[in-house]
Amino acid sequence: MAQQVREAAAETGDLILLLRVTWIDGLIAAGLGRTEEALSRLAQARREFAARDMGYDVALVLLEEAALLLEEGRTIEVKELTRRLPAVFAAEEVHREALAALRLFHEAVQREEATAELARRILRYLFRARHDQGLPFER
Repeated sequence: MAQQVREAAAETGDLILLLRVTWIDGLIAAGLGRTEEALSRLAQARREFAARDMGYDVALVLLEEAALLLEEGRTIEVKELTRRLPAVFAAEEVHREALAALRLFHEAVQREEATAELARRILRYLFRARHDQGLPFER
C-alpha cells in the first residue's frame, strides 16, 4: 500500500507530496518497531523540508524524531536534534503560540526533563494549530 501511494505521488510530480510520503514511511516504520529505519526516513524528510524553508514541517518531523529517541532514552541525540529548533523559531510561518510550545520543549530538553509524551503532546497541538493560529497552547 505504501509503495502504491509513493508511486501515485511520483506520478503527480509533486515533490512536497513525495516528501510527505517519506515522512509517512518513517511513521509506518516506527509503528512496526523499526526505529532506525523510521529515524532515517524522518531525518531525510526534515532535511528536505529545511532545504525548502518549510519551518513548520521541520518542527513537526523533528518532534516525531525526538519522541522516538526519547522512548529509547537517547537524550544526547535529542539535545543535538533540538539544537536546530531556534532556527525554526525564526521561521515566519510559525505563529506565536506554536513558538511558545516549541520553546517549552526545547527548554525541557536542555534541562533533560523532556519526555516522549511531551513531544507528542506538542506535536498534536502543532497539527491542530497549523490551521487555527488562534488556538492557545495549554501548558
